[in-house]
Amino acid sequence: RDVAAVRMLNRALLKADYGIDFWDIPPNYLCPPIPGRVDYIHHLADLLARSNNNEIPRGPQIKALDIGTGASLVYPLTGQSAYGWQFTGVDIDPVAINSAQQIAKANALDVDLRLQENREDIFDGVIHPDDRFHVTLCNPPFHASMERATKGTQRKWANLGKGAFRQAQFRWAKRRALVPRRRDQVHRQHGRPKPRDCGAMPVVYVACVEKGQRADAL
Repeated sequence: RDVAAVRMLNRALLKADYGIDFWDIPPNYLCPPIPGRVDYIHHLADLLARSNNNEIPRGPQIKALDIGTGASLVYPLTGQSAYGWQFTGVDIDPVAINSAQQIAKANALDVDLRLQENREDIFDGVIHPDDRFHVTLCNPPFHASMERATKGTQRKWANLGKGAFRQAQFRWAKRRALVPRRRDQVHRQHGRPKPRDCGAMPVVYVACVEKGQRADAL
């Protein structure tokens, strides 16, 4: 919730875990938390391993295309450090590209950064005829400005407030008590044995809350 704190934490994590000596972004640009972003890189590594005898491919021969790489350059930074992949980063914002270039240069990283001049295109105009990529990822900002991002965060915290959480627990418990009874009636009617209670309701509860729905919608 504190942008300055997240920025300092990012610098510390990038320095300690990924060998990044310099990292900074322009004022009012979104500051992505490193742990959550690097988790996406690990998911991609697992995905690539499926077609590589369950071994994660490493080294610069693995080409990754990062659409919307942003001013923070977070995916090329962590992806190169963790797996040695070669990244190409694309963005529509010249300021973001300039920031990413400064980060890459300061850390002696080989990242091919390209400006997408047509906001309506994703791949056209930035992929060359001889380009080949093993994987492409895209996680651009979900907000047009820091102000909107802050409002979105405040809304999420409000939706996950203590009062809403207690309401959700009560409604979940109420439904949990009703569901097995309904199952018993259905299965007795059709002469089938009662299935084991697999605990589906908690899964539904978690999914609904994580999607930011109101707790009373449960």
